[in-house]
Amino acid sequence: MLEYKDYPIYRQEIVKYTETIVPQNAHKILVFGDKLHSLDYKWSKSRPETKITNLDSLNKNWVYVSDNNPEIDLALEKDSFDMIISYHGIEKSLDPERLILQLRKGLTSNGQFIFITYNVSHIYSLYHILADELLSIKDGAFKEGNIQRFSYNQLKYLFEDTGLEVQKEEIYGTKEESVMARQLIRITKNPYITALSFVFICKKLET
Repeated sequence: MLEYKDYPIYRQEIVKYTETIVPQNAHKILVFGDKLHSLDYKWSKSRPETKITNLDSLNKNWVYVSDNNPEIDLALEKDSFDMIISYHGIEKSLDPERLILQLRKGLTSNGQFIFITYNVSHIYSLYHILADELLSIKDGAFKEGNIQRFSYNQLKYLFEDTGLEVQKEEIYGTKEESVMARQLIRITKNPYITALSFVFICKKLET
């Protein structure tokens, strides 16, 4: 079973993994959520033609985009980006659906979204929910700054509601399951107990 220490290790490894799934022809990339500093530096050397823009530099209020805040408009120009990466970004959004709808306006017709999102159904998240402060682990889905939490199915519904088609998905976790994990999977009928996060590559459907 994964241990709590695996969250920091996960954050190191997921950045390396992200590098492998971003195609070489993606030259204009928008990133939001947690920081990807190591990629910024590495790509400045190995992929100088690739420009990474952080959404914070365009509008620091992106987390508040919602129907209740119509005055917050990201106003992205059409075809501004080849790829948009949510690196634990939609977890910080007041209204993820409205945010994605605004962001997709700036994506090229053949562009892609990459969503890297913590799994609220991971065993440590269940500890947090069931045991409250006794066994509370404030990381993953409950990491500071996260106000939204997603299960696998909730993510699929979100993509469907925002006109995105999933092209590829990966589960970041462990294939080794403890006796307790197997029992929880049987009780909850949730096969994602040991998944730390989900990675979805999506394209926007033309409407």
